[in-house]
Amino acid sequence: MFLEKLSEHEKEAFLDLARATAKSDGMVEDAEMDMIRRYCREMSMDEHKIYDVKTVDEAAEFFSKASSKVQNIVIVELLMLCSADKEEEKEEKKFISDLAGKIGISEETYGILKKDVKAYRSLVHDMKKHIKGKEE
Repeated sequence: MFLEKLSEHEKEAFLDLARATAKSDGMVEDAEMDMIRRYCREMSMDEHKIYDVKTVDEAAEFFSKASSKVQNIVIVELLMLCSADKEEEKEEKKFISDLAGKIGISEETYGILKKDVKAYRSLVHDMKKHIKGKEE
């Protein structure tokens, strides 16, 4: 949704964090990989960048120096990824929560972002239900 606003270096670091988020529960689901590929298309990046991996600590350090706008974009998009497979895994949620703290997002701001993403996902789900109902 907002990834086009990131710089080239921010996009690369974001992909590293997206991949780490998807793997944080021990497996990368097909839906998560599809979402990461969509991220690549949204950012006009080659998919091979998915596999150019910085460590999580390096990426977190990088984003700790970014603007709050960029930090919020990263966390929102990772929260969206976390729910891509329809199952919000505890490990993924903890990974993102810990990451938010490492990059300097307050618990209060993180809670607001998390709540907003949940409301957005619910709205999209409801819209899909209504559209599907109209087709029948």
